[in-house]
Amino acid sequence: MMVMGMGMGMGMGMGMGMGMGMGMGLGMVMGQSGWGELETVDALTRRMLHPPADVWTSGELDVEVTWNDGEWEVVYGGQDAEDTVYAAGFSFASPGWSPELAAAVPMLAASERAMARVVTDDPGAFLAGKQAVLVGAPPSGIEGFSRPTTAVGIPLAHKHGVATVMIEAPMYGRRRAAHRKTGNAARFEGAADLMAQAAVIAHEQRAMLEWLRNDIGASNLVVGGLSYGGLMSSIVATTLPYETGLVVGFAPVSPERVFADPATVMGRTVDYAKLGADDGTDAETARAKLAAYLREDASLAVRPLPIATQVPGRIEALSAVHDGFVLPEMSIALHEHLMLPESAITWCVGGHASSFILHTREFCRAVARVAAAHVPPSTRL
Repeated sequence: MMVMGMGMGMGMGMGMGMGMGMGMGLGMVMGQSGWGELETVDALTRRMLHPPADVWTSGELDVEVTWNDGEWEVVYGGQDAEDTVYAAGFSFASPGWSPELAAAVPMLAASERAMARVVTDDPGAFLAGKQAVLVGAPPSGIEGFSRPTTAVGIPLAHKHGVATVMIEAPMYGRRRAAHRKTGNAARFEGAADLMAQAAVIAHEQRAMLEWLRNDIGASNLVVGGLSYGGLMSSIVATTLPYETGLVVGFAPVSPERVFADPATVMGRTVDYAKLGADDGTDAETARAKLAAYLREDASLAVRPLPIATQVPGRIEALSAVHDGFVLPEMSIALHEHLMLPESAITWCVGGHASSFILHTREFCRAVARVAAAHVPPSTRL
């Protein structure tokens, strides 16, 4: 187990890159328009949150990538080819978006195409499938790629030779609906909107893994993210029929307590009275209802373990000692569920938000260690 202090090595600008995570901005999720079309969204997203075996053979995860232009942009260095980091943007039709889902969740109206970016120190090696690649799930509230590129993409490529594929979350940035062009991106209109966004993120992350495996030829893949992105990456890892590495930062084994426990920041800020009034019940009934949905759809405890648990060194977790969103005991429950040895756990001294500011470098180091632990399937005992 590693304990990291409050060093300012990355600086404030880089640490902010992965955003303020689950809860930072989600505090107002449940208090705007009640539940929304929760039952409809649940029916439309079940295949994405609990994918059956035929998802991998149906072709629904096969995407055609459209590159934004023919040039790789230099995002770091440039004087020496060996000290340069490049980025290129692309888009693809989201396998999780549908007109029916957008009708139930108007915030998804402009999310039909997914926006993504590759950051690498060697475009040729990336395109030839010869690099380890992090496929990151976005945290809550982050729009565009500038901050994730600075905080994660550049240091991973420059220091560790690991490429990053990052996806802009549906409903954010260039994927904002017309009626949501201004204001806080993370301010959802109803509880169902959060469920819909999570499901679409999961399917887009799976699609990127399939593209990297089948079109690019990459074999050393890692899924990961911080907070909301860490939880979503964990969920995706449990659904894969093949092994990928997994790095989980500041995320619980289940979001149930994050939202429903009055001891957490989120548990104290969700407007359960509004949710109860929306369906003619009360605050405690609403709290139990939301907890049940989260337990069924987003808890790792009700899912199979990722295949990576069978390969030493292919899962790591970062947790924050003073986290008020994901309480330390929630982090410990995650560690125990994933059967992590102490050597695979990094405890960061800080809270939820401050750990994003100060400890992003530790996330990158964890990704590099997990990538280095890759064992090709043909050589496993």
